Amino acid sequence: MSQEQFRTTSAFLLNLNPIFQAMLPQAWPEKPDTVLSNKKTIASLRRSLAFVNECLLVLGWGDGTSLKLLADDARARRKVIHFIIFGSELNAFAHSLGQLDQTDFSKLPNLHLHFIRSPDECIPVITRIFYTHRLITLIPGTTILEDHPLVTPAEEERAQLLPVIKKTMAERFDSLGNDVYDTFMGAKHTLSHGKQIGECRNSDHLRGHFEGQTAICIASGPSVEHSIEHIKTIQHEHVIICADTMYDGLVSQGIDPDFICMVERPPHQAKYVKNVAHKSKAHLLALPVIHHDAVEPFEERVVWWWNPDKLYPWIHDGVKQSMSGRSTGTLTIAAASMLGCNSAYLVGHDLGFSGGEYYNKFANADAKEITSHYDDRYSRTADDYYYRLFDIPANGGGTLLTSGLMEIFRSDIELIIKDQTKCSYINCNKNSGAAIEGTSTGDLPDSTGNTIDKSLPDFTPDTEHWDAYNKKCLQLPDDMLAVKKYCAEQRIKIKELTDSLDCQQTIENIAGKLDISSPVTSENRLWFQYIFRAALRNLMVKLQYNTHVRTEGQRNWNHILVMDMFCETIPKLIDAFLPELNTSLEAFNEQL
Repeated sequence: MSQEQFRTTSAFLLNLNPIFQAMLPQAWPEKPDTVLSNKKTIASLRRSLAFVNECLLVLGWGDGTSLKLLADDARARRKVIHFIIFGSELNAFAHSLGQLDQTDFSKLPNLHLHFIRSPDECIPVITRIFYTHRLITLIPGTTILEDHPLVTPAEEERAQLLPVIKKTMAERFDSLGNDVYDTFMGAKHTLSHGKQIGECRNSDHLRGHFEGQTAICIASGPSVEHSIEHIKTIQHEHVIICADTMYDGLVSQGIDPDFICMVERPPHQAKYVKNVAHKSKAHLLALPVIHHDAVEPFEERVVWWWNPDKLYPWIHDGVKQSMSGRSTGTLTIAAASMLGCNSAYLVGHDLGFSGGEYYNKFANADAKEITSHYDDRYSRTADDYYYRLFDIPANGGGTLLTSGLMEIFRSDIELIIKDQTKCSYINCNKNSGAAIEGTSTGDLPDSTGNTIDKSLPDFTPDTEHWDAYNKKCLQLPDDMLAVKKYCAEQRIKIKELTDSLDCQQTIENIAGKLDISSPVTSENRLWFQYIFRAALRNLMVKLQYNTHVRTEGQRNWNHILVMDMFCETIPKLIDAFLPELNTSLEAFNEQL
């Protein structure tokens, strides 16, 4: 236990993560911070290690006892372990490096250390921990260690940040699609657009086109009603971007938006636009996964948005992917930045219930009716995070009643705003609606009388690329049959594992080969990874929920059952999908 050991262990950690260079002191702090009871740490760890689980999230470093105990436990060495070190315990962390040996760290091959110094760092840290689809599936099988003793300021910090960390994990888990058919439906709709995918503009063709201009981003919250008349007088001076649910209402009030945003797959979305598109010059700004009936009324007035998912580089890997968020309202905000606007005014982004209402009186009637069917599911104790009610800070002070779904949208907006720096966002809901981090509060600008040029640039389709795209689309049915055959072959190997419950490595080796994109043509691998991600996710989640068992044999048996279910399910899904896929490709062929 010395300065020399501190230097050796610090050097070892620097090789693992250079962030420690800025965090650690130059000299070993010989005086430790006081941690109340190591016995409590031992008891807490025993509870978390009593069951076989995949991931351990340790909130707080303490005095290093947790790491030492984990390094000496054979069960812990197979877990993914994440330590979150709070800002107020950096001295305790640095002191423990003079007491721990680098072998204490190296014994844990899946060990990761993170620092959180403020609530603002919770989201990016949790996002880094659960970054990929595979890692997100670990969330249900993650044990949070939150009751072991820390130095007093760190215990206070943990108590403050624990709700934020848990909320972020819930939202992170939600971000992974869990409906296989919904995913397939989006890919099928993409095929149904046929040549229109290549013959219409995409977001890259308009990126930065309205540089220096101002956008007005209109969602469907109740506060819109206070701004309609003013927007009407200044609409020619700004880029008007609205949610699809606001399109017909705005046009009825004499406002012709420049862009209508749409992200959802169901065919009823067409009701929001079909009776009004011919009365307007607006362009539809949409993800290619939307239903063709919603696209048809706009003809060539379509701009495709490339979302950060594997489907989009499969369509065209030369288009920049940008986060849209998970609602038409969030897409309006992302669009303002993509278009190059230097400021954007948010109108109707209430993200909560104002006077018991979520929509304003101008919002589409069909959207209101669909939403009303879920009213009886909202409660403060709802199991489904989407429908759980709680209070959040309101813009202008006080609190606002909101739901988990709307909180997800608020988180999306805040991430979109953090992801760009060139556009400033002004929240016009001064006396209502949710407080949105990254926005300032203000009013819509007064009229200047200066009309801006809203024409869009010409573009030339990449015919060579789209010819190749057509060919790989027509290959999809044969690739599906190859996947079906592959799953049958893998299932035979999985059934042989029932005699190998004591050999987890054998099980994991076969699990690593369950890649349903391996037997398909290379051009279509991303498509299959996108389509069946939810199937794999659902089964992995089933495994994770069942990893809290007492023996490794039970855990291995669960793993075998999940793999067998996966290989049984995929062919059944293919049998269900093939007729719909072939129908879409028939329409696709007619357009060629």
